[in-house]
Amino acid sequence: MPTDCPTLPSTVRTRVFVALAIASALLGSSVPSPLYPHYQEIWHLSSSFVSAVFATYAIGVLMSLTLLGRIADRIRDRRVIVLSGLGVIGLGSVIFAFASTPAWLLVGRLFAGAGTGAMVGAANAALVELDPRGDQQRAAVIGTLAFTAGGALGPVLSGLALQWDLWPTVLPFLAILATALCAFVGILASPWVHRPFVPPSQRTGAPPVSARTLFTSLGFPFLIAMAALMMSWSVGSVFMAASSTIATHLVGIVNPALTGLLVFLFQAMGSVSQLAFRTVRFQTSITWGVLVVALAQVGFFVSAWMHSPVGFLVATAFAGLGYGAAFVGAAGLTNYIAPSTSRVTVVSWFYVAGYVGGNALPALAVGVLADAFGLFAAVGIFSAVVMAGGIYTLMRNRQLQVGPTPAR
Repeated sequence: MPTDCPTLPSTVRTRVFVALAIASALLGSSVPSPLYPHYQEIWHLSSSFVSAVFATYAIGVLMSLTLLGRIADRIRDRRVIVLSGLGVIGLGSVIFAFASTPAWLLVGRLFAGAGTGAMVGAANAALVELDPRGDQQRAAVIGTLAFTAGGALGPVLSGLALQWDLWPTVLPFLAILATALCAFVGILASPWVHRPFVPPSQRTGAPPVSARTLFTSLGFPFLIAMAALMMSWSVGSVFMAASSTIATHLVGIVNPALTGLLVFLFQAMGSVSQLAFRTVRFQTSITWGVLVVALAQVGFFVSAWMHSPVGFLVATAFAGLGYGAAFVGAAGLTNYIAPSTSRVTVVSWFYVAGYVGGNALPALAVGVLADAFGLFAAVGIFSAVVMAGGIYTLMRNRQLQVGPTPAR
């Protein structure tokens, strides 16, 4: 059987390794979360610097998405992009593992983000193209589940390594390297569906569609998808960057393994939510996701105010549920409205919105606010902003009239 037309079992195997590639990228994103207080203590870092380390990941993602966004849909074999991204992720994990100064944390984080940015759009588009029926909804669920699985396992690895003193700043990053290497070899050895290539001489005389024209054609639904993504990711990013510090200093949870398990709970509940909402209309997923994640953020603030570990635990679970519902709804809507000829471009810019507006900026803002006004005040201000953004997104989402009701 030629590799340009793989059978269903071969396609399943290939999709498994593509999902593993996405998970390795999220391992690189989430592994450092329980380690930030450790780095802060041994190197006497400010909250702003720790937030900058976290946000540098988003800068790396943005750089890759910007550079590749215009050419990714013209590359016939998406493996070129996916495998390149995995190589950069592996390099970033090595730099992080052997960082000797705080500056190297920034460099390692930048490489991890650049690798993710290079790969994530192509990998998600490949999941659609490798699906025998081209099912965008199923591809979105697989992609978001891989995202969540990587994000859930990372903090557990680093939290346990920190708790048991098993080379906590080295061993978790070597695990990322091993996962990325496994995905690299698996994809390289698996059959692949190559998209038809149209030589320039056979293409229509019309000029390539500009980014402005493309996104104008996507219109209001794409704005809703980006808003829902930024809402859910902003709560998730601040949680990933600061939950260990908040749990330790405001709530009273001082066990590193437990703080790692909090992040695992967040991501695990996100996976449950994604599975539960995989057959729900995009608008419904976004509505429930944004509502729950906004209320959960208020729960974080109340728990910090009352120094309640139980309240923080409950808020974490509900934040994960809302995050998953909003994410799968936004990702499914984006896959549904994206033209097949520009899918990587659209998906890439979808994640640009998430990494900039929902990842880097909220994390940096909370770090700066914590240094200026204290951690509790920073959590309160961020909670108010999340509530305002949630209300706006819910009001606009009511106007959304697009998307099928997927069959069960």
